[in-house]
Amino acid sequence: ESLALSIERASGIISEIPQQINQETTTSNAPVPNGAGSQNAGSASAQASKASALWSRFAEVLYIDDFRRFMLAIAFFTGAVQMQGTAQGWLVFHLTGSSLAIGTVQSLFSVMILFFSPLGGVLADRVEKKLVVLLTWAGAGVVFGVLALLILTDRIQMWHLVIGSVASGLIFSFNIT
Repeated sequence: ESLALSIERASGIISEIPQQINQETTTSNAPVPNGAGSQNAGSASAQASKASALWSRFAEVLYIDDFRRFMLAIAFFTGAVQMQGTAQGWLVFHLTGSSLAIGTVQSLFSVMILFFSPLGGVLADRVEKKLVVLLTWAGAGVVFGVLALLILTDRIQMWHLVIGSVASGLIFSFNIT
């Protein structure tokens, strides 16, 4: 089974969750005959059934091997991007001593995502999704690798970090779609 089919199957399962929760909520909101505390009892049981339905469907999706690997990879990639942003902010402050410089470099990442993610969405609709994911992760690895090499050789300068922030924001804008 290909990754695209696994993701499509998992998306179908996930898309059914709201309907299943709504069905369980309407059947569990029947009035309690006592009257006193019926709203709280109905609300508590409705929330419990929502949580139960959500977790059972989520567990069902995790049985798909490719989807489970894909979600794990996304978790690690997102964690790496967060660590990179923190380390980059610390490095900018170490090089310049300016909080304005930190804000500028970090904002460039976000501005690139803001402006280029619509283009990434168009690209994601027209190109194979697996190819987009692999290329963006490889691109991010190259950017982070070059920055790491510059840091290890003690040649890092502020403009390297600015270009790295713009490049990683551009790459991530295509990845999040």
